[in-house]
Amino acid sequence: MQKRYRLFTILSIVTALACLVHVLYNAFAPQAMLPAMDLLWICAVSLVALVLDHYAAPNAERCWPLVPVFGLVIFAAMPYFAGLLGGMELVKFAGTGAVSFTVLTALYAIAADRLAAGKSSKAAPVVTGLLLFLAVQGCMGMVL
Repeated sequence: MQKRYRLFTILSIVTALACLVHVLYNAFAPQAMLPAMDLLWICAVSLVALVLDHYAAPNAERCWPLVPVFGLVIFAAMPYFAGLLGGMELVKFAGTGAVSFTVLTALYAIAADRLAAGKSSKAAPVVTGLLLFLAVQGCMGMVL
């Protein structure tokens, strides 16, 4: 596998696992309250994939034109195949996923490169992911 496609593979695995958790909770504990599949869910899944990708290949090259394309395909295919979303809700979710994944990938790449210099370089990817998640959570009122 080439290094530039590793992020998309990790994103599809993390998204599939998150969808599997939703399906299993719906099957075995239907009364349980799960987080909604919204912008925060998309950002959490994207940031987990970005952190894992950074640890797998710290200086990986990215094919930037393919980031929104694969983001759209992954965020459309995984919830559809898991039976969680369909119709216009799926189209809206996939579009939101593609845009947010592209923006988060660019922001994460910039921030992780800046923080990776120095003694704290081992914790920098996780801290960067947490800070980006908190920033998205804080800006939810302006986005929606």
